[in-house]
Amino acid sequence: MSEWNTRKDYFLRRLREEFEAGRVDPDLKDLLDLINLLDDYYTTSSCSGRIQVAEVRMPGDKFDLRTLGKWHWKVDLEDIKEVLTKGGDYVWLMVQGPIIHITSRNLESALKMLSLARACGFKHSGIQVYKRFRILIEIMGSEEMTVPLKWAGVTIVSEDGLSSLVNIANELLERSKSKLKRFKKAVIKNFHLGSVTPL
Repeated sequence: MSEWNTRKDYFLRRLREEFEAGRVDPDLKDLLDLINLLDDYYTTSSCSGRIQVAEVRMPGDKFDLRTLGKWHWKVDLEDIKEVLTKGGDYVWLMVQGPIIHITSRNLESALKMLSLARACGFKHSGIQVYKRFRILIEIMGSEEMTVPLKWAGVTIVSEDGLSSLVNIANELLERSKSKLKRFKKAVIKNFHLGSVTPL
């Protein structure tokens, strides 16, 4: 078996295990399966986009970040208010767009998938790793928001303001999910997978 097939088999097994363990976003599973059906691609990691409330002094301090709440679907104001009470002195509301890492067998295949993704609105996508027999591409959404809710122990957003932020977060998440749906349709159409059942 070639190195390509060995690596692809490994990541397919890992995807199944991660899905069974509940660590793969369910609304992304069909798209990942479709991509993995293609000979020249396999996926390595992914997120369908999320809303998150986190405790951290500055968002870039990832090693000090503590997640208070995380949702891959729309949230209610009460969800955010509840987790806000669990935070310390510095709490942020964050929206993160979808991200999918796809390994391609060659440059031609990588550019084809990138072209599809960008046409569906994933403008920030690109090649992350370029090796002779393996090219890693990152499909990345641009729907992001990072807003402080609590600073130095003081809640700095009113309830009305928080309600508006939740509405904005939900709209951003919905936009990112719509792009994923368009991308899935584009993969089906351009790779002629209309009659294929996902793994």
